[in-house]
Formats: sequence, structure tokens, C-alpha cells
Amino acid sequence: MPTLAGQTGPSTDLSTIPDLPNENFKYGTRYQGALIRDTLCMMVCIRAMRDLAVKAFDQKVSALSIWVHPKFPGAAVAAGPSSPAAVTTVRFLMWLLLCAIRDMMARNRFQTSEFKGQYLGRDVGVVRFSDNHRDLAGTQHNGIVPRQLQASEAVPTAASKDASASFAFNATSLVGTDPSSNDKLDGHVTYLDKAIERNDIFLVVCWTLINLAPHDKTRPLDRIVTSINGVSAVVTTIWNKAPQAGAAADQFTAGSLLSLLAYLPEILLQDNKYREMNVEMKDRGVIIGRGLFRSSPLPGSTETS
Repeated sequence: MPTLAGQTGPSTDLSTIPDLPNENFKYGTRYQGALIRDTLCMMVCIRAMRDLAVKAFDQKVSALSIWVHPKFPGAAVAAGPSSPAAVTTVRFLMWLLLCAIRDMMARNRFQTSEFKGQYLGRDVGVVRFSDNHRDLAGTQHNGIVPRQLQASEAVPTAASKDASASFAFNATSLVGTDPSSNDKLDGHVTYLDKAIERNDIFLVVCWTLINLAPHDKTRPLDRIVTSINGVSAVVTTIWNKAPQAGAAADQFTAGSLLSLLAYLPEILLQDNKYREMNVEMKDRGVIIGRGLFRSSPLPGSTETS
């Protein structure tokens, strides 16, 4: 199979993530080549996981695909079967992308790299990061090829105050819904005082994308909880439908929450704020869902909350 930077031979450093959904899933790593900015790796990973999450969780994948982020050029990620003749699933690729970005965070090593997944000893997929999408030639593109951005479009537009930020996002750009429905929803973030490491916020976002992936993306969502052992803290995010919203709460779906969560890191990067926070999702000014992000010390840590 093609590899990056002329690498050959089997993957090494087989390891497993403690809170991965299935303990039988393992991955091998290989780091070699150009360094990549950590922010670019995280954002392109979230973009790939977002696109995969809207598909059926056990949908078969028979070809490598490549993702780039038009607002964060300088990184690309490819994911797919481990060999041209093999077939994998969305589930395994999402798990492997999570493994890859968490491994980079834990090692503080963001560079050209390759990650191979195994389930019960069987190869089930490969993920490759590169600083140049051309190094991943021959794969299917998902997204816009990176270009030089103008200063005015280098970050998303958001009305931000000292302790909050508001933004609009497209809730149906990723999933098919009734075209007569309102596809523009609003988000509002209220930042609290306690800081959370940026990596841990991004990691819990990736994990929540996986938690949402098996759900029907068009059905109303009542509640979802994600709590993970991050790199430096336990981070929990909880989302609930707002019951007082009435029929408007039907817009609070797995699909709309996927869209909000995939966009939220751009707002945090723009505001340069990584804290505990409360988040609201609104439809025409009516709150239809509420979420929160909270942190606590890792088990065995001497830190006090």
C-alpha cells in the first residue's frame, strides 16, 4: 500500500486508548517527516470526523479519502482501508482518527505520520497526516483544496464580547432534511472562569462526534453525555433538549449538534478562550438545546478542583 515519505515495513508501537469504545481495537503509529502546526492537525481531524459522522456508523468504506480545511490550510488527512483490496467501516475510521489525534496530543508530536488500526488482530484502516495534500495523491478529495486566504476570511465571523460569543451555523449542510425547514441555527457561548486545556476541549469534541455518529441525524435528540479522560483532565460535556421550546425543539437533532460542535472550535480559536462554558443552540431566537463543558482532575491526580 502507498505510504508517506517513502516509509516501508510494519507499523510499530502498538498501543490502545483506555476509554476507546472497544478494547479489542488497537493502533500502530509511525512518525516521520515534516512538522505540522498542532492547530491545523486538530482542525482537519475534526473536519474529517464531522463528515464521517453524518454517514451510517457501519457503512462500508472501500477507498481512501482526503480532507483539508479551507480556513486552516497547511495540513491534510487521509483515511480509508489499509490496502486497495480491503474494506473498512465509518466506525473504525472514526475510532482511528480519534486515536491519531490523541496520540499526537499525548506525545506533543504533530507531524507527517501514519496510524494503522487493528480489530481482533485484523487490519481495519489507515490514517495519514501530511503537511501537503499533494503527498496524499491518488485519494478522493473531501473539501476544498487549501489556498491562500485573505486576512478578512482567515477566521470565522462571530459577534464576541469579553465573556461570550454568538455565531450562526448551517444545521443541514451535512444531512438531508425537509428543504422547507430552517437550516440556519444560532449558537451562543458563555465562558466561565475555570480554564480547560485546549487539547482536552478539542478531544471531547471529537469524542462527542463519535457518540453522535450512530444516531439518526434527523430525529430530535433528548440528551447526550460525554465524559473522557483527556490529556490533562477529565472533561465532560452534557447536552439537553430545551423542553420549553415546544415544536422548535425538534430542530435539536444529532445532525444539528454535529454541525455546532464541528464549528465551535473555530469560535474558541478566534476568541483564544479555552474555559469551562455554557452553550445554547437557538432557532429564530428560541433556545432549543443547552450544553455545558466542565473539567475535573484526572483519577490519581494531586490537583484539587
